[in-house]
This record gives sequence, C-alpha cells and structure tokens, in this order.
Amino acid sequence: MIVGVAIRDFSLCLRVAQRLKDLEVPFLMVSGSVPGDAGVLLTTKETMIDFPEENTVIVSAQSVDRSIDTALRKLAGNPAQLVVGIDPGEQPGIAIVGDGRVIRTLTARSPEAVPSAVGRAISAYHVPAIVRVGHGARLFRNRIINALQASGLSLPIEVVDESGTTQAHASDEESAIGIALTEGREVLDTREVKPTLGEIKDIQRRSRRLSGTITISRSLATRVALGEMSLEEALRASRCKEH
Repeated sequence: MIVGVAIRDFSLCLRVAQRLKDLEVPFLMVSGSVPGDAGVLLTTKETMIDFPEENTVIVSAQSVDRSIDTALRKLAGNPAQLVVGIDPGEQPGIAIVGDGRVIRTLTARSPEAVPSAVGRAISAYHVPAIVRVGHGARLFRNRIINALQASGLSLPIEVVDESGTTQAHASDEESAIGIALTEGREVLDTREVKPTLGEIKDIQRRSRRLSGTITISRSLATRVALGEMSLEEALRASRCKEH
C-alpha cells in the first residue's frame, strides 16, 4: 500500500512530497479518483476527493510532519512493535515489519547507510523496535552491525540464520522480510571487519566484470572490502594510476 497525495497548493504539495521522499515512502499524486493501491490519502480541506474518511489525513502548512506521521501510522495499523529485517550486501535490502505485517521495504545504498535509512523508515512510529541482520555475506553483515552500533539508534540487534528464511531467486527486500520474521541471536559486541584473501580476490573479479579490462590492485580491493571506497571509485583510482 502507498500514500496518495491530493494537494492543490503547489508549495505545500512540494513540501509533502519532499518529506515523503526523505522518508523513502512510496507515494503518488492524485488528481481525480484514488487508485486502489493507496491505503491512505494526504489532502487539504480545500481539496475535494472521494475517499474513506477514516483513511484520510488533512494536512496544512503547519502540520506537514505530524500529518505524515499520522498517515504512516494509519498504513501500519498502529503496530505495538517494529522489527527491521536486513539482508546484508553491497546495497542491503531492508524490510520494516509491524506486528507480523510488512509495512514497507527499501534498499540502502551501502552497509554504512543502513542506520540512516532505518532511522528515517521508523521515525514515524513511536514504538519499540529491534533489528535483525542475516548471517550471510560476512563482511557486509559485520559492517552493518558496526554501523548500527555506532549510529546512536540504540536498537537491539540480532543475527539471524538465513538458511531457512531465504528462497532461491528472492529479491534483497524479500529476503529481508524472511529475516525480520525469524528470531536470531542478540549481538552485543562490535564485529571484526578483516577481509580474507578469497574475499579480496572476489572483489578483483568483480572489478574485471564491471570494467571489462581492469583488475584493481589488492590494496584497492581491501579498501573496497572495508567500505572505505566503492568499487566504482576503486576502478577510477586504478585508471588514474595507469595514465
């Protein structure tokens, strides 16, 4: 389900749209009838749209954040607790589950971007939350755990055995849902982020596939593994050294 936005005031509409984008909440602009996949409608008193009153939230210039919070809670059905499932990877998949029901899914741009993505996603729900991270992709998993612990979110973290949660060919978001719905083992300490020779060689293989010709150095591959630079940045650095 998504948020419908029916606001004639152009300036107010832009503010609402930007805030929804910041929160990574899927939404659509409504000018006539409301599509069936819209679970809640953000509108103004001056905009007349036929939609169930219980799923309509009136927004004004003074109530943008408060109204969006109300809309998101209506979508979620006021859960008593949130569980955040994370499928570790270069661009981790994230699922927000409230009382066993999937509220939304999203993707973080990197392991280190997970805390800010999670923080934005749960900011509208003033209820307890926990984070569950899949045990696969060791380096990415450990980088995510360390980033969460250093973030100040103060959320309990569990590591989940993914072997019984992830189906073949599942998307990162689908895998994250399975992780969120599976109890794990609580993590209290930071994790070592030290790439093995095999992991470094795998990054070098990926650099060849991505570029077609370039195999980045072991030192650059190590920096990629540690999250100090992206693979694209490592390729650019390698090209600069060649010229």
